[in-house]
Amino acid sequence: LKLAKFRPLDLVVSPYLHDVANIFDASNRGRAFVLLRHPIDRGASLYYRMLQDKKLQIELARFGLDSLEKYARSDLAENNWLTRYLSGKINGELTIQDEAVAREVLRTKLMVGLLEKKQESFHRFVHFLGWNHAMESQGEYGERCVERLLGWGWEGKVNHPRVR
Repeated sequence: LKLAKFRPLDLVVSPYLHDVANIFDASNRGRAFVLLRHPIDRGASLYYRMLQDKKLQIELARFGLDSLEKYARSDLAENNWLTRYLSGKINGELTIQDEAVAREVLRTKLMVGLLEKKQESFHRFVHFLGWNHAMESQGEYGERCVERLLGWGWEGKVNHPRVR
């Protein structure tokens, strides 16, 4: 399916980078951006989210994972998921070549923003994608929408101690 040839198509949102890439072609090109968070922050957030689910609490207790540190050292913690996803190596030992592939995808295929700098990243995306005029045409409504998106609490966000 070459969805990109259908107009008007301004934005596709998906966690499936490889699949989404297949809807574009040489005549209908796409530009991609990603908002990443530090892997330790992501891992901590996943652990604390699991603590909010009764069934997952039982599983964590069954494995003796009663602290973030124990969880992080366990086989249940994520193992370089972004490198695995971008390199296509879901299982097995990662190599320097796998890391190089993932870095190359990030460098050449994606505009990267950081969650801890989400406002700055958002403004880079707007400029990169040429959305400046569209943002300006929305006036105060657009400003409130962006403020809500970037500044308010995100649905499902897990508040937890910051990991250093």
